[in-house]
Amino acid sequence: MARLTFRSFTGGEVSASLAARYDLQKAGTFLQLCENMVVNAIGDVERRPGTIFMEDFGASEAYLLPFQFNSEPGENYILVFQAEKISVRSVNDPQFAQDASYVVRNSDTDGSGGGGSGDANNQQSWGEVTNSGTISDLSPGIYCFCVCGAGGGRSMASCCVKWVCVGTTCSCYWPSQSGQAGRAVGGIFFVNANSCVSACIGHAGENVTSYLSGGIGGAGYERGGDGCSGISCVSGYNCCCYISGGGGGGGSSCVSVDGLSVVAPGGEGATYNCSSGGGSGGSSYLGDVGVSADNAGASGGVYWCSVQLFVEEKEEDTTVVLNPYLISDIPGLSYAQVGDVLYLAHRDHPLRKITRSGEYPYIWTIEDVVLNQSLAAPILLSNAICVTRGYEYYTYNGQRYCSIYELNETSCLHYKVSAVGEDGVESLPSDEYQIMFRYPSDWVVGDSVTFWWTWADTNGSGCQPEYFNVYRDSAGYYGFIGTTCSNCYCFIDENFEPDMSMTPKEDWDPFADGNYPGTVAFHQQRMWLGGTKNEPTTVYASRTGDFESFRKSRPLQDDDPLEYQMATGSIDDVMWLKSFGNLFVGTSGGEFTASSSGAALTPEDVQINLQSSWGSRGVMPLLVGNAILHVRRNGSRVIELAYNWENDSYAGNDLTLLAPHMVEDSPIRQWCFTQSPDPRIWAVREDGVLICCTYIREQNVYAWSRHITEGKFVSIISLCGDKEDEIVMLVKREVEGETHFLLERFAPRFDDNTAIEEAFFVDCGVTFENNQGESELDSSSLAHLVGKTVSVLNVGSPEMGHVVVNPEENNG
Repeated sequence: MARLTFRSFTGGEVSASLAARYDLQKAGTFLQLCENMVVNAIGDVERRPGTIFMEDFGASEAYLLPFQFNSEPGENYILVFQAEKISVRSVNDPQFAQDASYVVRNSDTDGSGGGGSGDANNQQSWGEVTNSGTISDLSPGIYCFCVCGAGGGRSMASCCVKWVCVGTTCSCYWPSQSGQAGRAVGGIFFVNANSCVSACIGHAGENVTSYLSGGIGGAGYERGGDGCSGISCVSGYNCCCYISGGGGGGGSSCVSVDGLSVVAPGGEGATYNCSSGGGSGGSSYLGDVGVSADNAGASGGVYWCSVQLFVEEKEEDTTVVLNPYLISDIPGLSYAQVGDVLYLAHRDHPLRKITRSGEYPYIWTIEDVVLNQSLAAPILLSNAICVTRGYEYYTYNGQRYCSIYELNETSCLHYKVSAVGEDGVESLPSDEYQIMFRYPSDWVVGDSVTFWWTWADTNGSGCQPEYFNVYRDSAGYYGFIGTTCSNCYCFIDENFEPDMSMTPKEDWDPFADGNYPGTVAFHQQRMWLGGTKNEPTTVYASRTGDFESFRKSRPLQDDDPLEYQMATGSIDDVMWLKSFGNLFVGTSGGEFTASSSGAALTPEDVQINLQSSWGSRGVMPLLVGNAILHVRRNGSRVIELAYNWENDSYAGNDLTLLAPHMVEDSPIRQWCFTQSPDPRIWAVREDGVLICCTYIREQNVYAWSRHITEGKFVSIISLCGDKEDEIVMLVKREVEGETHFLLERFAPRFDDNTAIEEAFFVDCGVTFENNQGESELDSSSLAHLVGKTVSVLNVGSPEMGHVVVNPEENNG
């Protein structure tokens, strides 16, 4: 066997079939196996860092996506998708998960009755109750509900009088009036709960709760509001209706709800088997639907029930939003971010966005993208018009005369008006306004048309127009003729020439009726979408500078939305979009660029050119230096797409040519790129193996390595760090015989300036102080390693054979 001098290891791990290929230029740089080692840019290899344990996400499968506002480490977040929720975490701010900790729960009620002597301060409640006073400042995630009632002419002082609808949980809280002695003034404050619910149900998956209370009646009876009738709830989610009826001085109060009977008024002191019992002075009981109780109040009694959804702080919780996706759909998500908004596209789901708003720890929401939102259109007043006729001057017998210019008014003028908000977004135009007058070419000096309109916030935007645009018809198209201020609801047309470069907009939604896009990207100040369910070979672009608007002008303008079908002679499903000078479109059959003859793409100027025919898989491409990296259609190759000066086009280079086993054994599931400490591609395969490629195109360096752990890598992302990029991953591990998904991150690189006690080469590890001095580690910080035999770096000295025990069992 020939001896070979190794100059460096920049060839990385290669296929075993290349063991005898000494003729290859890179033969002296190959490795037969590179496991849990990484190749550095200068050609040496070093042990990869260990992983630091961050959090245990339990047995529910999870997937990661990055949320990066800018390059500052504190503005980078981890989105953890699970079947039921999306959690937000931060690598650089460990307290983030604690500061946003709100959990909402209901206090228990045992159904016990009560009464009193008529003293308003004699309060009786049950369960765990807090804060009976008025809450004037409700923070997002905090919900409060109080039921107040008083009999015998008394009334409670203050109570929670709020309703709040935050995120995906809707709750309505309204008080009732308290009865007065001798009068039937029980509070029917709420007749149809849907007037609350309808304001909150926006999409499937909302938990709806309605709370209603009838007041304490005086003499006679008064029933609580029938608020629970008609409440509708999305199948599979929680709906509750709590009702409290007021007791009457000479009767009782009940509510007609499923499971509760309606009780007729009775004599003084009568008792009824219902949600509230009557008595002299009355009583009030808050009961669940379907529950009956026998609760009689004492003469002149006061009954006060305070039931509250209150805030409990939990250090292990964070801001959480409902996840509308199936967990199996998450790897197929295409995403692109602008500022505080992350857009998500998937063919089986409507276009959605995750938004960060407010102050730290912020409010995180996910919602469907509603296209073409704007102010409401103005309404022209058909009976508010003023036509002014000009004058004709003529000379007769040397004298100059003037008279009203007469001409048959047989032409019909057409006008439209639109409203423009402070954000510059223009509404749809008003309905067409027709006025019989002269044709504009026949107008004379002094001719004018004045008309009026009105405007109302029928869309519920809460915004007012900054100004109004006015358009007039010319040869079948509307052109801009002027503008008015926000408080001016009229316009005087003095035969202004219509500007056909500014026309009113028309609604267009190419993604209606379930035609959802599968890819999303941003290019030239437009949001680009493609690969829809019904038009898989078509790409679409929003209006310039208005990402969520697809309204068109007529005739088309350069900033109008764009639609282009990839007519390549074969079925080329759009798999990804990437902005890189031109717009790159990866399809199942090849890779294309979208360019124009001018400076920007317009509806009338789009040129699609084939660059390579490798075909692409639905894994989002990576932009690395001056190249785009993508996964081939069958997942068995990683292709580098870089510009070739000789051919004046982009050419593909197979980065896995010498190490095909790296991706042939199992395709890539998710990948990311880090610039520091060295340029590297990190990819998670479908079989749970992590692979890495040190990639420096200018130096012809692409060195592969593989990384294994006791478990399987599931998901991986990269975030901006302080001194080096952060690599965060989800790892599927066994904890006490059960599957857990653990959030971990790579430890900082160990270099010559790192103290030996700071070395970190264990996976799923933690750093803490152990003052017990025993061979067994007993710490709640190691709950994710219970039962494992672990290695310990004890003040720089390695120790083997330690066993992690359950603290509770050990204490027992």
